Amino acid sequence: MSCTNKNLGFTIVESLIVMSILGIISVAGIYKVINSQEKGALNDAQAAVVRLTESARNSAASGEGTQEHGIYIEQNGITIFEGNIAGGTKYFFHPAVESNQTDTEITFSRYSGSATTSESFPVTIRLSGNRGGESIIEINSEGAITVTE
Repeated sequence: MSCTNKNLGFTIVESLIVMSILGIISVAGIYKVINSQEKGALNDAQAAVVRLTESARNSAASGEGTQEHGIYIEQNGITIFEGNIAGGTKYFFHPAVESNQTDTEITFSRYSGSATTSESFPVTIRLSGNRGGESIIEINSEGAITVTE
């Protein structure tokens, strides 16, 4: 019976190749996770703008309270208010999302729900993410909302 010397295990080159492949796969996975988090933040901001705009319009149209209702859009968030902005409630966007609008106020008339603003209609709110995602929300003079992704 002869005794042969067999190499058991992996060489350094084989180990380095496997580690490189795993590194590439993990970087791709991390990139996907970051992109999905930003997409989720963009969707949350879009939903907040639509929800708060509809809430302000519906509150005004139903005659709720004693003053006009409205929204105030800033680069980092949106405020819903009755009467004046100072008494409103602010929703901050995720830090990865920002709006093209700065200091834009839209008020909705009591009972009709029609919108007024110092901007021209339709008011276009462009939400954008740090990595290029985008959502466009338009509000017309009747207070109707259109969303485009």
